[in-house]
Amino acid sequence: MDNHKWEVYQTETFGDLLKDRKRADSKRFEKEMRLLKEFLNDLLLSLEMRKPVPERWNFHQLNNFRFKGRLYKNAYDAHLRGDLVLILQIDFDRKRIFLLFIGSHSELFG
Repeated sequence: MDNHKWEVYQTETFGDLLKDRKRADSKRFEKEMRLLKEFLNDLLLSLEMRKPVPERWNFHQLNNFRFKGRLYKNAYDAHLRGDLVLILQIDFDRKRIFLLFIGSHSELFG
């Protein structure tokens, strides 16, 4: 088995969205961050073991995901809680995960 571990990166936009969410409601933000960490742990374990991500996250690939006019290939989404959606990209060849966006379904999909 390949010993190279997966790396997780957050885009500048993702960081800005997190700051906005924290400013809007710090208690809700803390809960969301716990859920984000749980999801990432499940995702990394699933990728390492080459098994599906647990169904609780409703994790699936997006076809032709566009945000503000830009196309994101290899994009996936996970539903962290209710209407809180995480959008990420996965580079399977380099074992890299890029956290792109976080927000409500209407914020991200229009």
